[in-house]
Amino acid sequence: MRPLIIERPQKQTRSQRWGYRAITVLFWALFAYFIRPVLTLAAWLLGYYRFQEIMIGAHGWEELVRLLLVYSAVILTMTLVLIGWSLYNLVRFGRHEKRVTPPARIPVEVLAGHFGVTLEQVRQWQDARRLILHYNDEGAIVDGRSLSG
Repeated sequence: MRPLIIERPQKQTRSQRWGYRAITVLFWALFAYFIRPVLTLAAWLLGYYRFQEIMIGAHGWEELVRLLLVYSAVILTMTLVLIGWSLYNLVRFGRHEKRVTPPARIPVEVLAGHFGVTLEQVRQWQDARRLILHYNDEGAIVDGRSLSG
């Protein structure tokens, strides 16, 4: 009796072989994802005796409580420091909604000289709502075009 599935990998294209492999990996990943709770349950049951031995038999719970108290103290300290810093900044800067002195405007001549373009180009670019700049390999502006809109 011949098999129901005809499998001839040598007759498949490269994309078909890779697709088959990808589907296989996908389904193995799904299987691993769905079997994970069962594996976790088994590990927990096996580890229960070890947990009982360390935490109850060897009084490990006392160390756990001590660590939880230390961690709680660290978290509380960090929280208080952050709240204090926020309140300090609120008191110091809360009533200021804007800068006292706006930054100085850079003259068009300085911009044109810095970027190596003409004054007219800088003025057009400043008035543009949307702008495309093209650079050369050294990072200098070689062309600029304003878009309407």
